[in-house]
Amino acid sequence: MNPATGRITGLIDFDDASWGDPALDFVALRAAMGVAFTDAMAAAYMLPVDSGFRGRVNFMARVKSLDWLYDAHVQGADAEKHRRWVENAFS
Repeated sequence: MNPATGRITGLIDFDDASWGDPALDFVALRAAMGVAFTDAMAAAYMLPVDSGFRGRVNFMARVKSLDWLYDAHVQGADAEKHRRWVENAFS
């Protein structure tokens, strides 16, 4: 984060590090931060993406956010946070 402006200058994601669909890197962003933030991060993404990229991000965010909400409920974790993630994913 730039201390002068408060703007994000980079993103390091070590979760689910693997070879595969780059859309996976954006699923949690879509759920946690919403579509506008995710679109801004995707616009700055340095690797090429195909025409179905955004659709896959949206679909996976919806499916995973429901899974995360269920897990939070079962584990007695912060279900309210995950309810908001479901809202973001389906907005």
